Amino acid sequence: GLRSRWEIKDATECTHSILGTETNATLVDLLTKSSDTNPFVRDIIFPTRGYSCSVDDTLALDDVELVIGGICYKRVHPDHMSVYDFTYWTLEDTHPGNMVAAMEGEYNPIKKWMDLDNNVF
Repeated sequence: GLRSRWEIKDATECTHSILGTETNATLVDLLTKSSDTNPFVRDIIFPTRGYSCSVDDTLALDDVELVIGGICYKRVHPDHMSVYDFTYWTLEDTHPGNMVAAMEGEYNPIKKWMDLDNNVF
């Protein structure tokens, strides 16, 4: 199956989507039984053996919000709220554009915006 990410919100922040009975039961079961402990997002794997969706819902799962026990689960992009470290690509010899910029006396194109704003993270 594929990872499906759901943002956790207060139930008052969303409207429960109308889905087929089979789809609703599957998603409720997967979301409530997930072992994911992240307080901001919940990842589930679907399709999973023993679970299925109503035929009419297979193309309508892009913008789904489910209210389950006072919690809203909003389907979001699989990388929503993910953080990636691209420090490696800021080094002069790791990306051709960095070397070209250095030879031309320009800012490193990956660090440029940090350098221009004098930001420190």
